Amino acid sequence: LAALSSTFVNEDDAELSAVLAQDADGRSNLTSWEAVLAPGARPDMRAAGGDAVLLSDTRAITTCIEFPVTGPTLLATQRWARDGAEEPWRLQCHRTIPYATQVEARVALRCDHRGCIAFGKQLDSMR
Repeated sequence: LAALSSTFVNEDDAELSAVLAQDADGRSNLTSWEAVLAPGARPDMRAAGGDAVLLSDTRAITTCIEFPVTGPTLLATQRWARDGAEEPWRLQCHRTIPYATQVEARVALRCDHRGCIAFGKQLDSMR
């Protein structure tokens, strides 16, 4: 986890911050990276079709298609930043949504240096 934390920009994602919640018992809707990366916590997957767009010397976006062993194909996007043109790139946020013909996105994943929140869609609202 120490190596992962050095990969991220230590900056809260505004979208995650806007929906971050904690109940009276201190439980949160944010899943820590320790839990996200725990053995068996996520499906095996491979990625393909990666693209990168340099927005400037210090900002970039990458995309790829992720193919989990179980579940729908996913579109993943990442925002990257660095302090200067000679500095290493660091991850600002990672996002995924289901990405397949005739598959409605029921869950979208948003992650930053703190961990991830899965945004779910209620089945009743899909009718």
